[in-house]
Amino acid sequence: DTPGFALVIEGDITYSGTAYYVSDQQLKKNVEDISNATDIISRLHPKEYEYKQEDYPYIKLPNGIQRGLLAQEVQQVLPDLVRDITLPAKRDTSGKILAPQAEFKGINYEGFTPIILKALQEQQAMIDSLARELAEVKSRMNNCCGSEIQYRNNGTGEYTQEETHQQSIKLSNHQQILLNQNQPNPFAESTVIDYIVPENAASAEMHFTTLSGFVIRTVALQTGKGRLTVFAQDLSSGIYSYSLVVDGKVMETKKMVKTR
Repeated sequence: DTPGFALVIEGDITYSGTAYYVSDQQLKKNVEDISNATDIISRLHPKEYEYKQEDYPYIKLPNGIQRGLLAQEVQQVLPDLVRDITLPAKRDTSGKILAPQAEFKGINYEGFTPIILKALQEQQAMIDSLARELAEVKSRMNNCCGSEIQYRNNGTGEYTQEETHQQSIKLSNHQQILLNQNQPNPFAESTVIDYIVPENAASAEMHFTTLSGFVIRTVALQTGKGRLTVFAQDLSSGIYSYSLVVDGKVMETKKMVKTR
């Protein structure tokens, strides 16, 4: 018997049908949404490998190329998905040892499923956000630099095509507040954020947060037109937000994507 395990199988398994895992809400407590799943996934490193069958002939390790994760690396990121396993020594009826005791680590691959699902949702949210920002930029460009095709009678009974350029502006007596999208985005090591804070503002700050709302850094800003250079070599990959806060009020928030 292997301590802690109801069933231990060496070799391949084939079955038909559907496996259902106990997952009813009434059986669970301390239920919380998974956060920073994209960052978790980026810290895992899938590998291609072969098992050392010649060194462990007493364990029925599979043949050929395998793909997966290294338990020791997963343990650094998700220790609850890794478990130490001990296979007791195998003995014959007289007590003679046929195979020594084996100790190694195992991974709960099923535990990655909800993390992958959450990472896909986070990535889709980022795509949707970038798509909205792109649509907004295109709309502004069309309003600013649009054109209209008109036809004019040239007096000979024929019509000539003329292009009338149109331009829209908005006048306001309020001082401008502006927060630009960081450039480049996504970025690996550094990125730049341009902003404008009204001269009559009493205070201004830039807040950097994770998707879950955890504040990473708060930076005091001067009024007027400014540029903030962000260095993030030590920041893990993922989606982050930055907000321009003027006189204690969040004026605008944008997302930035950190890659390796």
